[in-house]
Amino acid sequence: MALPLALRSVSPPWALGLALALAAMAPGASAQQALPRFDAATHLGVASCAGPCHARQSALGVATGPAMRGSEIVVWQDQDTTRGRHAQAYNVLIGARGRDMGRKLGIAPERSAECLSCHADFVPSAKRGARFQLSDGVSCESCHSGAEKWLTSHYAPEATHAQNIANGMFPTDNIEARARLCASCHVGSAAADQFVTHRIMGAGHPRLSFELELFTSLQAHHVEDADYAARKPLQSRARVWAIGQAVAARTAVDLFVRSERARTDAFPELSFYDCHSCHRPISDRADYRSRWQPNPGRGLGPGVAPFNDANLTVLSAAAKAFAPSLAGDLDARTKAFHASAAGSADDRRRAGEALSATLSQLIRAFNAAAISSERADAALRGVVDAAQAERYTSYGAAEQAVMAIDSLTRSGADMGGARAARATRLRSSIDAAYRAVSDPNSYDVDAFRGAVAEIAAKL
Repeated sequence: MALPLALRSVSPPWALGLALALAAMAPGASAQQALPRFDAATHLGVASCAGPCHARQSALGVATGPAMRGSEIVVWQDQDTTRGRHAQAYNVLIGARGRDMGRKLGIAPERSAECLSCHADFVPSAKRGARFQLSDGVSCESCHSGAEKWLTSHYAPEATHAQNIANGMFPTDNIEARARLCASCHVGSAAADQFVTHRIMGAGHPRLSFELELFTSLQAHHVEDADYAARKPLQSRARVWAIGQAVAARTAVDLFVRSERARTDAFPELSFYDCHSCHRPISDRADYRSRWQPNPGRGLGPGVAPFNDANLTVLSAAAKAFAPSLAGDLDARTKAFHASAAGSADDRRRAGEALSATLSQLIRAFNAAAISSERADAALRGVVDAAQAERYTSYGAAEQAVMAIDSLTRSGADMGGARAARATRLRSSIDAAYRAVSDPNSYDVDAFRGAVAEIAAKL
């Protein structure tokens, strides 16, 4: 099902993965701030955030305050749209699919750390307040950190956002910090119980997929109006998209290098690889033709399991538009990383560390870049460029490409005028591209490239 204009209440094709997987390093003082799960503060529970503030509705006769709409809890709990996915994350564990996976893995998902670490606000028992409930799923404090030291101070009339952060609130308004937080579940982390292994996927867990800008839009519980802008910086969707891609790629590469260092098994951790490079139809029929196609971004031959480079693929277009001096290094180090698959463990480690270093450079460059509407347009054209489309051989890369087109088109529409009209003009073609990636098992690379070419022509 395609994602409709203005993010109406319809789930896109990958929404199930988002529901099951739900749950940034920033310049300055917040750069090393611990993620909420490891913040050492007491987590007080959703009920502590509701009250007369974040659960207000017009029916209660309480006027909307200047700092927030008061409906954040209601939106977070919305079971009819993707905005309620975080609140439903725990319930997934006790649903039919979760219980089936539990039987296959020999665990009780609602009590297992490797499930709860991303499906709930999983903090030590000693750090759970009287109103805390695991069944709240991915709750307020899962993203904003334990409220022990900032709950009462943050709504004081004289409170500032900087003071809230100083008191321990996690800086989700900082793009890189938010990306690091979201990626800890949507990609994985070094925590022993916060990584979806091939074993877990074999039991039925869906692929993980992450695009910060679109996922943020789909999960938004607040309104970025003039009041918000007065208190926190407003960031362009294009910058959010670019930084999100770089952080996701770096997280995956760093986890891969760490896994390779510790590997003793005959096989690597297979969840790092492009699922559908192996999970393809095979036939003994004489007229069978392999679905493998050459990928200029990888430089690998058939039969080689490639690292899942979905984020790296579209990141190439972001680098050319927003950090052109690093674009060549990114492409070269990405190819070298792919090539290291045929080398030794040391080769893979060195290639991964070199690529990670380039990704860190890119994140800094994206943070510092002046991202004008013209440069965002250049990124959009880069994603749909015919040469770039040759790299969309895998389902994951195509999925990231259509989400990038969507995010960058809406980034332009935010400026109004001709770019807003362009977003309307492109909508049917973007929806067609979403349909082309509606099912990974029937992904047709030629059909998707055709949809991308249609979008390019309309630009």
